[in-house]
Amino acid sequence: MRLACRIAEKAYLAQQKVVVLLDDGESLRRFDELLWTFGDGSFVPHDSVSADGANVYVAGLDTVVTFSRNAGTGELTFVEFEHQSVGGVDGLSNATDVAVSPDDGHVYVTGALDGTVAVFDRDPGTGALSFVEVERNGVGGVDGLGSAETIRLSPDGTDVYVAGPGDDAVAVFRRDPGTGALTFTEVQRDGPSGAEGLESARGLAFDPTGTHLYVGATHDAVVFSRTAATGALAFVDAVPDGLATLGAIAISPDGAHVYVTTGVAPFPYEQNGVAVLGRDAGTGLLAFIDVERDGVNGVQGLAGPRGVTVSPDGAHVYVVGDGSPAGGAIAAFSRNAGTGELTFVETESDGVGGVDGLGGAEGITVSPDGAHVYVASTVDDAVAVFGRNAGTGALTFVEAQFDGVGGVEGLGGAISVAVSPDGARLRLRPPGLRGGRLQPQRLNRRPHVRRGTARTHAGDRWPRRRQAGGGQPRRRQRVCGGRLRR
Repeated sequence: MRLACRIAEKAYLAQQKVVVLLDDGESLRRFDELLWTFGDGSFVPHDSVSADGANVYVAGLDTVVTFSRNAGTGELTFVEFEHQSVGGVDGLSNATDVAVSPDDGHVYVTGALDGTVAVFDRDPGTGALSFVEVERNGVGGVDGLGSAETIRLSPDGTDVYVAGPGDDAVAVFRRDPGTGALTFTEVQRDGPSGAEGLESARGLAFDPTGTHLYVGATHDAVVFSRTAATGALAFVDAVPDGLATLGAIAISPDGAHVYVTTGVAPFPYEQNGVAVLGRDAGTGLLAFIDVERDGVNGVQGLAGPRGVTVSPDGAHVYVVGDGSPAGGAIAAFSRNAGTGELTFVETESDGVGGVDGLGGAEGITVSPDGAHVYVASTVDDAVAVFGRNAGTGALTFVEAQFDGVGGVEGLGGAISVAVSPDGARLRLRPPGLRGGRLQPQRLNRRPHVRRGTARTHAGDRWPRRRQAGGGQPRRRQRVCGGRLRR
């Protein structure tokens, strides 16, 4: 550990920002102390955070909202929100997805209206965000971000991938782990000279090793191999599932199975479902196994499927949709780890049994500890929280946070939700570095972890989404066949 401290000190003196990942809380405690004591007169200013999963981020209409998370109850507390064109923030117009880097250092948000990726630095103490930069389709050689939708980072955190349904493409960026800034490297586009099956590409998912990237598109689940050294993709195969794919895709933690939301778009809803595909770990190739359909064999809650996720323990699969009679629902399944097949467990529906906040349910995720499920809902302008029974997979409604209620701002048109990753870590910041910018700072005292009240945009108010005097609220634009529609 002393050698690591000396390396960290060298990086600090060179004004480099460093993230150190450790195996557990005890290792974090020891390394934290050594950074103050490893040499006479030596210390390395740093922030230390352990057992993360501390924050939940929600992409709204033109916003990204930060909540702190109670790991015990799953309940959320509003921290702050960032809004398009306020305080220099750019790239959030018609925000569609949000992702947190594996090192917890940065948050990335896609914007469909202008084909953008907005980059934010994440405060390790509060989770609050600071704008870093924006990547825009057609600017500086960037390509493939038309109607930018899903965004995913490689498991090693070195590369960022964005599905652009308007360009029938996947754009690839190299990530600077210090600043979070992105550099465009390539685009994979649907066509005879490139990849196949990327028509209206939407969903993205990596296998646990980062060897293969899977794309959910209109008619196919598309497979790419990935070169870790460069992040470059190579087309492998396109697997028709026999149904129109709405795009959401997830992979089991063991890498053995892939789950894709499917349906005959847009109706009838009884054909909507989730397909199960087996995966060859060596080649990445997929093979169809089964499909669970709404209204068949007692399955409910799969109408209009929008999102799918697998629990961290691989025991359960959750699908969220906005087409049920209730206006939004979660379908819970148990998963056979050997075959990948699903068995229906239950449905949680908006307005049933006290459940609230699922109207227009779009995005879903499970917390890294597997204890809670979070759903972003566009119609209710809300994020709903559920407790998860790790044994059965059943969910219990905990609460819903609504836009404009209890001081919460920015949830209008909520569409995607992400939880900061789990793990013990240290973030070493060079003098005064915040959001990739150097600022003056006194260095003759021992720095401390920033705590307390997070930022809000006090004084930077704009018209509320629900306008006074009967005005009509702005509605989220949806991407359909590569085109924006209201």
